Amino acid sequence: MENQEIIDNIDMQKNIVLFGLSGSGKDTIANFLEYELNYFKIRIAGTIKQIIQENRNMSEDELEEAKRIHSNIRQEHHDVGNYLGLGTINRVKLIISGKVNEFKYKQSYQSVVVHDGRGLDREIKLFLENPDWICVFLSRNNYDKEFRNTQHWTEEGSIENALKFIKENNFYDKSIIIINDKKETELTEEYLTIAEDCLGYYNISKESTANNLIAVIHDCIKNELI
Repeated sequence: MENQEIIDNIDMQKNIVLFGLSGSGKDTIANFLEYELNYFKIRIAGTIKQIIQENRNMSEDELEEAKRIHSNIRQEHHDVGNYLGLGTINRVKLIISGKVNEFKYKQSYQSVVVHDGRGLDREIKLFLENPDWICVFLSRNNYDKEFRNTQHWTEEGSIENALKFIKENNFYDKSIIIINDKKETELTEEYLTIAEDCLGYYNISKESTANNLIAVIHDCIKNELI
């Protein structure tokens, strides 16, 4: 199916939230959906990032790079998020209800892609309890050189945690699983059973490239999963 065909059949498109750690491929997918398929792209942490960008006079790209390698920037991101508290949860609710401020730039025919899902119970559950949303869950194991605060809830995004979450909440038909690790990865039998029961399951570990990830999204579209 060509991109123009997909755009012409816009009613078939679903709203999508992307879940995974930094570097798992969320931005790659979101940018493809935005530029090729006319999705409206938005962040849950948009308010957090805006505060830090303005405080530090950084562009969005500069902030994204800095928080991956500088502990103080990543911690500031966490601190601002903690300060906002329920503001983040309320922002998710506003996105779902179509009332978030950025939607004044959204066209009525556009579907939405949220490209920074991290919290399973705090964020993803809210989206998937709504009939208009599905989630693409991405794994990642190539973060050795990146700063991580493993005690913070936003860093608990393992694919195993996601699969347990899917099973506990019966979100099988709203979940697409992509193993996008740099090294070859196989799920244990327990987790593989859950993944194979989901709406879609792909393992491109060891062959993790932007092109291969986009090929997976093309396949999802071809099979009307998204």
